[in-house]
Amino acid sequence: MIPSENEVAIAKTRWNDVVLDSLKKGYSLYTGKCGRCHELYKPGDYQEDEWEDILPKMSRKAKITKGEAELIRRFVITRSIFTISKRKQKQ
Repeated sequence: MIPSENEVAIAKTRWNDVVLDSLKKGYSLYTGKCGRCHELYKPGDYQEDEWEDILPKMSRKAKITKGEAELIRRFVITRSIFTISKRKQKQ
């Protein structure tokens, strides 16, 4: 699912310079580069701290630049927060 303005609002609580296009670029990199090597992990299945452990290892393996890694990081962490928040609201 492509990022939405609702996710931009969440991302801006962490990174002031986030715009919808940067989250979309992170999504595109995530699906394109990460999905090349393995089935994509669902961002909402992992907490932020878990992503902080996963991403550096995967970035090195995939030879992703620091800039690309940061876009992916911002996308998956934002999507994780968004998804987990929606789940909690349904409970």
